[in-house]
Order: sequence, then structure tokens, then C-alpha cells
Amino acid sequence: MKYYVMVGGKEYAVDVDTTGDAMHLTLDGANYRVDVSAVQHGEQYSVLVDERSFAVSVDGDGRKLALVLDGYSYAVGVEDDRERASRALSNLHGSGGGVIESVMPGIVRKVEVQVGDTVKRGDRLLVLEAMKMENEILADADGVVAKVHVAAGQTVEGGAPLVSLDVK
Repeated sequence: MKYYVMVGGKEYAVDVDTTGDAMHLTLDGANYRVDVSAVQHGEQYSVLVDERSFAVSVDGDGRKLALVLDGYSYAVGVEDDRERASRALSNLHGSGGGVIESVMPGIVRKVEVQVGDTVKRGDRLLVLEAMKMENEILADADGVVAKVHVAAGQTVEGGAPLVSLDVK
């Protein structure tokens, strides 16, 4: 199955094959064998990529994730072919725009936009401290800030709305 993964404002197409004894990924034309073992169910994983081991912490709802890998935190968006097609159809029918949500509980440290600001995909909207790390929350599309749902110093839960964008 094909997945589209957004990390740091850049999108990657990842083909996943789970037939056989292991998971095989194709990313940018390179093939990887991947084994994943839960260390602490739903939170901590041991990931083996072509004989190289990584400890990964995961939080989120499956579409929007927060990953901590080697001490670095990444906000990751994931969608499969069906979700992408559905989103494309809804955008064609004028339901564009969207709410950028927190992928994990945290404290808003800095809000860098206000209503009416024009943003481009990858622009920093705010900084969220989670798991003792500062995470940049980036615009996932070009648009105009329609609403800022949070303020600096505010505590938010995972899934809480942060910023609403009217997509161009």
C-alpha cells in the first residue's frame, strides 16, 4: 500500500509491502527491510531497518503523529491513497481549509501567526513543548490564518485545535 508522509514540510511517498516474513518499504527508489517490535505497547518501539536499530517513541492518532527518534522530535502527517483521494475530492467541492491539531499533549510556547496572516506550506505557526522538547508546528498548505485557537503558555491535549487555515 502507498502512504504519503509529511515531515518538516516535505512529503515522501512510501510503498509498504507486508507480504512475507517482514515489512518492506520503498522510499525514493531505495528498498528497506523493516522489523518493528513494541517495547511499551502504543508508545515505545524498537525498529530495525536493514540491520540498524532505532528506539522510537510514538504518540498520535495514526494520521498525525509525534515521533521521537534519537532525541529529536518530529511532527509527522500520514495518509494513504484512499485518504488522499477523498481529501482531493472534498477540496474540489469547496470544503478546503482545515484545522491544524496538536498531535500530542503539550504547552504552547510561542504563537507566531495571527488571524489574517498569509502563510505558505512549511511556515512555522507556533512552537509546542511536548515531552520536554520544543516542536515546530508548520503550515501543511498555503493559506490564510482564519483562527488561532491557542495562546502562549496554554496547555493543550492531543487532538486540540491549534490554528485554522483557509487554504488558497
